[in-house]
Amino acid sequence: MLIKLTNFVSLWIFNLLFVYIVPINTLSSNTRLNKNLNTHSLLFQTLDLVKVFGRISEPSLIGSVIPSSKDRLGSKSSVKKLKWKSLFENESEKLDLDKFNERLNRCVFSWPLDYMANRTAPFLIPLKFRNKFKIKCKCFPINIGMYNDFKAKVAQKLNIENANISISQLNQFIKSEPIDKESIESTFKALSGEEDLLTIEHIMAYIHYRSPLIEMINWNCFISSLPVGPDDSWSQI
Repeated sequence: MLIKLTNFVSLWIFNLLFVYIVPINTLSSNTRLNKNLNTHSLLFQTLDLVKVFGRISEPSLIGSVIPSSKDRLGSKSSVKKLKWKSLFENESEKLDLDKFNERLNRCVFSWPLDYMANRTAPFLIPLKFRNKFKIKCKCFPINIGMYNDFKAKVAQKLNIENANISISQLNQFIKSEPIDKESIESTFKALSGEEDLLTIEHIMAYIHYRSPLIEMINWNCFISSLPVGPDDSWSQI
C-alpha cells in the first residue's frame, strides 16, 4: 500500500512539473535571430496571443479550449460550429500564412477563460472524510491581472467607469485592434507543424498530440506549444 501511494505521489509531482515548468521553458525562447544585424530582437506581447487564442477557442467546463469536436464541449454546449473550423471554407482547403492571418482576424473574439479548482489532492484527505470531498472549480479570465489592466484602459478610452464596462464591450474593443504578425506566425507554425500550408488535418493532429486524453487545448497547453513565446511575463501568471 505504501509503495502504491509513493508511486501515485511521484506521478502527481511529475504532472505538476510538466504543467508548470514545460511552458516556462518554452517561453524562455522569446527571441528570434535577426540575420541582418546578427542580434536577437524581442517579439510580441502576451496580449497578442490572447487575441489569437480568443478567436479559435470555445467555452467549456474547464475554461476556454480548442477542441477536436463539438462533442468534447459537453451536451449543454451551445456552440454550433467550432471557431477554428470556420477558418476553412471547406474540408480540403489549405491555408498559407497570409490567408490564415486574414481569416483569423475575421473570427469573433472572446476573452479566454481558465478554471481554478480547490488545490487539495483527494489522496491527502483522510479516508473517513473523503466521501464529503467535492472538487470545486470556477472559471475566470486568463491572466486576470492583464485583464483588469486592459479593462481599465478600455474604460478610459471609452470614457466609461471601469465597473460599467461589459465583457461584450471589452471583446469588441479588442477585436478592433490589430494582432502582431509574429504572434500569428508563431501560432501558424505550431498548428501546422512548421509546414508552409495549414489544413484541418494539421489542427486535428496538433490537438491529438498535445492533448491525447481529453482532446482539448487549454491556454497553458497552447502557450507551451508555440515555437516562439511572448517577450513579457504575463503568460507565466
